[in-house]
Amino acid sequence: MKHNRFFRLALIVLVVIISVIQLSSGHMSKESGSKDDDELSQPATNLHTLGEQPTEIDAPSPENIHTAATPTPEPEPITGDKELDELAKGILDEIITEDMSKYEQAKAVYDYVDGSIKYSANPDKSSWINGAKEGLGLRQGDCFTYYASSRALLTYLGIENEEVCREGGRGPHWWNLVNCGEGWYHFDATPRYEKMPDFDSFMFTDEQAADYTYNVAYYRGYPAYYTFDDEGLPERAAEFSDELLAVKNGTATGEQGNDAANEG
Repeated sequence: MKHNRFFRLALIVLVVIISVIQLSSGHMSKESGSKDDDELSQPATNLHTLGEQPTEIDAPSPENIHTAATPTPEPEPITGDKELDELAKGILDEIITEDMSKYEQAKAVYDYVDGSIKYSANPDKSSWINGAKEGLGLRQGDCFTYYASSRALLTYLGIENEEVCREGGRGPHWWNLVNCGEGWYHFDATPRYEKMPDFDSFMFTDEQAADYTYNVAYYRGYPAYYTFDDEGLPERAAEFSDELLAVKNGTATGEQGNDAANEG
């Protein structure tokens, strides 16, 4: 009996010891695992891949941002072509003075084109700009060249002008309509054939155009000289102002100065 009691007591002690050992081992494992999990869950704020930089470094500060300079655009050509602008400006610098009225400027253009371009056949008629460059640059061409050259100079001066082309007759003929602020008039700087009747073709009216067309047809057998279709063209003035008459007659203030400039 004593032997059995001793055995049971020893067995109970052994069970208690084993239980205590197991409990101690489990608690230590739990603490160790919790610590590992926490370390793995922490963001690696001080670690980055070789060659990379943190986002804060990638973003440049405002004072370090350099904006590329925007190039200043070149102004639009006055005549529609830079080369023609240069030709026109060079000529107008010689024949135009600051005290001239618009009519005097137009007369200076008329005199220059009429007197400086040599009449020749088969000029460049691909565009009025090319015609003007040929007339003002090479100083040769036909009626289209005279019209185009006048258009370039008038346009550069800011004087309104339109194209007119003959309808009928023996062939085409070009000239301008011009408005210096008091109405539209015909403007034809093409030199007149020596056998044609004399005619002042600087700023003339529809009535004068019709009279000249009749005279050329009657006396020279050349029909439809200034015959044209006026559809789409501005309405023309029927009379001349005193200022325009003075310029046409060469009595306007500064006209002698204009003639001197044209001789240059």
